Amino acid sequence: MAMLDSSTGWLIYQYLSRNIEKKWDKFKIEMDQWERKERLGKLVQEMTSMKSAIKAKDPSIARAIYDTDLKWLCTDCNYLKQCEEMRPKK
Repeated sequence: MAMLDSSTGWLIYQYLSRNIEKKWDKFKIEMDQWERKERLGKLVQEMTSMKSAIKAKDPSIARAIYDTDLKWLCTDCNYLKQCEEMRPKK
């Protein structure tokens, strides 16, 4: 929505459980101009971080899921050990 400057979008869920009759669901999302601008700014930040990491050939420069609320995804990641090794020690 931010990239297309669209005030309306749809979040589509696919249910993978076989115990649910319903396989798809959709939810309408609306964003005002300020929200779209804020989201676009965050996307540009992410892209800039990624490009810098690629150019420097240093993945530790890029922001990762490890640094967000999505860290739970790290549990089953095949690269968790390497990722932890390159993270700054606290």
